[in-house]
Amino acid sequence: MDSTGVRQHDRGAAAVEFALVSVLLFTLLFGIIQYGFLFFQFQAAAATAHEGARLAALGIDECPDFGRAVRDRGTANGLPAGAVTEVHVSYSDPNDPSVFDADRGVTALVRVVWTPTSFGVPFVPYPRGPLTSQAATTVEAVGAVTTACDFQ
Repeated sequence: MDSTGVRQHDRGAAAVEFALVSVLLFTLLFGIIQYGFLFFQFQAAAATAHEGARLAALGIDECPDFGRAVRDRGTANGLPAGAVTEVHVSYSDPNDPSVFDADRGVTALVRVVWTPTSFGVPFVPYPRGPLTSQAATTVEAVGAVTTACDFQ
C-alpha cells in the first residue's frame, strides 16, 4: 500500500472501468440526441405538409412555384436545406371517387417526401432513405393547376 491507502496494483482500475462503461454511456447519450433530432424532423415535415395543404386549399397557379414554396417552408420549419426532395398534390372528391380534378369542396392531398439527416452515431438504428409526410384539406379556391402537381 502507498500513502493514500491504494494498493499498487489497483492504480488505473477506475480508468479502465470508465473506458469500458463510457462506450455504452456515450452511445446511449448520442443515440438519445440523434432520435430527438429525428423526432424534430418528423414534426417539421408534418408542419411542412400542413402548410402545403393550406397553400393548396387556396388554389395552385403554377406547379414548380408551389413545390418551391413548400420546400422553402420546410427549410423555414427547421428541416435541413435540401431535405424536401419531392412535393405531390392530388385531388379527390369524397362523394365521387372517379373525379380527380380540383374544384371547391374537393379534398387536396399534399405529400412531402423528405430525407432525414443522420449524425452517423454507430450502433444506433436509424431510418435511411426518403420518408413521407402528408396532409389533406378541402379546396376553397381553384387555381390554374386543376389535376395534380408533382415537384421534384
